[in-house]
Amino acid sequence: MPTPSPSQFWELLSGSRLLAPAELQALRQSHASLPNAAADDTKAIASWLVQRGAITLWQARRLVAGKTGPFFVGGYRLLEQRPGEGDAAVFGARHEPSGRTVSLVMLNTKRC
Repeated sequence: MPTPSPSQFWELLSGSRLLAPAELQALRQSHASLPNAAADDTKAIASWLVQRGAITLWQARRLVAGKTGPFFVGGYRLLEQRPGEGDAAVFGARHEPSGRTVSLVMLNTKRC
């Protein structure tokens, strides 16, 4: 899939639920007001958001690839994908209600 345009990227970010609508709007306005903002460079926008701590590098890479997620599993926000062995996917995640950082292991349902 080709890299989304900046407007498509902002829409993907909005649909991802990673940021509250007010926070997303404030970041979008802040980015647009930068003197040398690369408004037509999706990767530069994603990098700027990562530098600000608004999203993680893994989340940014997925959004730049045009993927809408998954960024949440139950009450857990996926932060990064970690190397794992076998059919399991291992993620660094944050339990949203408690704020605790955990590792989530998602097993392949075909193997369970």
